[in-house]
Amino acid sequence: MRWLETHDLVADQGELDRFKHSQFGTLAGWTYPDATAIGLNLLSDWCVWLFAFDDRYCDEAAFGLHPGKLARQVVPLVRVLDKPGAPCPAGLRSPGAVADLRDRFAAFGSPQQWARFAGAMRAYLLGVVWEAAQREAGESPSEADYSSMRPHAGGMWTVFGCWTPRAATKCRTAVISIPSSCD
Repeated sequence: MRWLETHDLVADQGELDRFKHSQFGTLAGWTYPDATAIGLNLLSDWCVWLFAFDDRYCDEAAFGLHPGKLARQVVPLVRVLDKPGAPCPAGLRSPGAVADLRDRFAAFGSPQQWARFAGAMRAYLLGVVWEAAQREAGESPSEADYSSMRPHAGGMWTVFGCWTPRAATKCRTAVISIPSSCD
């Protein structure tokens, strides 16, 4: 929870208390049981960011009803993903946390692994904007659109992208595109 507080990702004490009781370290440990201590810490912080971002900008938040407003919050995150080592934009909470995760993840894995995770992250951000557009329009997506977008909007591929750093292994480039191949 120190990481959550350091990056000021919660709005108030009630939200912080809720996060403290969520046991993200346990979630990361159950999800990645053979992770190294450093990898588990990174993965736990990733889960915290994902839930904090979702709470602040997606389903429960006003941004989640306005895809244009949400997209303006997403663009700085994409910029941070696209420029490894670059500083995050001043005054923005989530990009600072994403820059920290980016730098730690990049140091932990290969450039191919980082590219895989960053691609999954971009798809997640597109997915949450897509969900906001559906809510704003008051429409349900087609089954085909839902089947295509839901794994992205739910952050599923970002979690698969974390499989590799859990054990601090380096995958061969030839298998990096297969989510389960980097065990």
